[in-house]
Amino acid sequence: MAAQRREAERQAREAARFAKEQERLARERYLAARQQEADAKTDLVEVQLKTLDEILTSILSLAPLTFQRLMSTPEITPFQPGALGASSPVPDWDTFAPAASGALGRLFRGASRYARQVAEAQAKHDEALAQHEADESRRKHALAASKAEYDRGVAAERTRVAQLNAQVAARQKDFAAGVPEAVEWFVSRVLKGSHYPPDFPRAF
Repeated sequence: MAAQRREAERQAREAARFAKEQERLARERYLAARQQEADAKTDLVEVQLKTLDEILTSILSLAPLTFQRLMSTPEITPFQPGALGASSPVPDWDTFAPAASGALGRLFRGASRYARQVAEAQAKHDEALAQHEADESRRKHALAASKAEYDRGVAAERTRVAQLNAQVAARQKDFAAGVPEAVEWFVSRVLKGSHYPPDFPRAF
């Protein structure tokens, strides 16, 4: 019984020592995890601080904003007529003309048959010429309509840009006169044109 009691005490001491060791290991793992989390947060804060430090210096390489730079220019692409810009070739008589009969054919009434073939070929050629003329007339009409639509678009773009530039010019005049609204407008253009970190406030 004494031996059993000693063994039980030994096992109890061993279990207590094991539990204490497990507790120590758990505490160390917890502290290591907290330290790792703290290091990650510190790294993030350092990156954010570096980004904030560079906000002012990052714009030094940019050209200063001026009213002249706020002026717009029309975005006009050249007129592209496409297939309408190319006329089709005029029908060539050589593709319609019958082959001339030889001396032997003329002896055996070939001349009248040849004359008939020439007349038929001439009629087909005239018909092809008329069709070509009609096709060309339609093409030129479609080309003129396409160019007119392009010109209307160009005029609308020029008008839009002229209106925008007139507004900028009016703001510039008010800015020079110290009108608060014009000053606020120009400063807001500067602020909106600056680069900010992703989470940086954008309320001006």
